Amino acid sequence: MRGLLRRLMCRRDSRWPSQAGLSVGELAIVLVFLGSIIYFAIKPLYTNEEGEHHLKMILYFKGVIFEREVAGLSSQVSLFRELHGFLPGDYPRKDLGRPGNGNGRVEWQNGESAEAMRHLKAGRVRVKLGGDNRTEEGRALSTLSQVKGQPDPDESLIGSRVRLQWIPNSPDKPLVGAHYFVLEKMNRGLAHYLDGKYDDGDPDTGDIRIRPASEGDVDLLVLFKGW
Repeated sequence: MRGLLRRLMCRRDSRWPSQAGLSVGELAIVLVFLGSIIYFAIKPLYTNEEGEHHLKMILYFKGVIFEREVAGLSSQVSLFRELHGFLPGDYPRKDLGRPGNGNGRVEWQNGESAEAMRHLKAGRVRVKLGGDNRTEEGRALSTLSQVKGQPDPDESLIGSRVRLQWIPNSPDKPLVGAHYFVLEKMNRGLAHYLDGKYDDGDPDTGDIRIRPASEGDVDLLVLFKGW
C-alpha cells in the first residue's frame, strides 16, 4: 500500500503535465483505504455506546421487575398472616407442610426460612400483579410465578431464589431485628444498582442491604414492611 501511494503521488497525468493527478481507479483505492481507517477508528466508540445503552436497559427492566416482585411478595405474606394468623414458615400446624414454632420469627437456624415459600404455595393465597388479593382453592401463586417457565414462587424473575428470614440487628440481640426477603446469589453489580436506585446506596444500611455469598455473588436483603 505504501508503494502504491508513493507511485500515485509521483505520477503525473499526460494531459496536465504541470500537476500531479490520480485516475478514477486510483482515487477510489485511496478513498477505500482512508474510509477503512476511519471506520475501524470510530467503530469501538459506537460499540461501547451501544453496549452501555443495552446494559442500562437491562438494569432498568430488572429494576421494574424487582419492584413489582417485592410488592407482590409483601402483599402475599401479609395476606397469609391475615388468613392463618402466622407468617409463612413460622406457621405451627402441619396442614401446610413442616410446621414452625409460632414464635413470630421466621428463623434460619430451625429451617423455618427455607419452609416459608412452601407454606405460601400450600396456603391457598393468590396475589395478582395488579394487587387484587383473593383466596382460592389450589396452590399459591405469586408475582414470581406468573410467567411460563417459573412455576415456583421462590424463584425470582431476576435470577435469584427468594426466602423470608428474620435477621437480628446484632448477634448479641437475637430478639431485636426484622424480617427480610433474601434474594440469594445475585449478581453483585445488579445488587448495587438496585440498592442505589431503590434505597440509600449503602449496602450496610437502609431497607435494602447486601451480604456476601458464594462465588463472588451476593445476597440482597429487602425489608419486609408488612409487619
